[in-house]
Amino acid sequence: LGPDSTNLKIGNISGVSSTVAYASVNATAAVAQGGIWQTTDGGTTWTRQASATFSDSSSFPSLVHFWNDNDGVTIGDPTNGYFEIYVTSNGGSLWTRVPSSPALVPLDAEEYLISNNFTVTENTIWVMTTFGRILKSTDKGISWTISQSPLTEFFLNVDIFPTADMAFTDQNNGLLQTSDFQLFYTNDGGATWTDVVYSGVMRNFGISAIPGLPNTYIA
Repeated sequence: LGPDSTNLKIGNISGVSSTVAYASVNATAAVAQGGIWQTTDGGTTWTRQASATFSDSSSFPSLVHFWNDNDGVTIGDPTNGYFEIYVTSNGGSLWTRVPSSPALVPLDAEEYLISNNFTVTENTIWVMTTFGRILKSTDKGISWTISQSPLTEFFLNVDIFPTADMAFTDQNNGLLQTSDFQLFYTNDGGATWTDVVYSGVMRNFGISAIPGLPNTYIA
């Protein structure tokens, strides 16, 4: 990641081909600056994409996701009063910050995102906040809504693991599981959730939908 690599850490990597990928990068010291890095040679070299500025001293990307070669989104903690979100339609050559809206205003100064804790189905992305809320976009990050999950918070220790994971098999149907073995189901895209009384043994973190199998998950 360049000369400041020892003061940077990667939150997640989104690959779009055998050669092109993007990394969300956080600074661990004031001498470095985080942001979005791109590789076009399979990871041999990486270049920071400056237009996703994350320029505030406390701002950094919690995730980056690309749907294809062109369309991507990166999301960070609130700066200037709302969550810092950028979208691109040209592979990151130009990132544009999403304007503020009621959904993007945090409830409290302590509400922020959990690094690399999100799920994507088709053009929809769901992202968790530490206050148990779920940010949702159905148009690849351009516009957003927010809803409250059954939980009041989504982490035990943000540097270890969140207290919940979620996955969706389509735009409406999804599961939310917690580290204390609760399980919830939604059929309206995460707007409301219902307790699931399950049988058998459920693993309590890391749930994913299985592509091509409706309403089928692995944990």
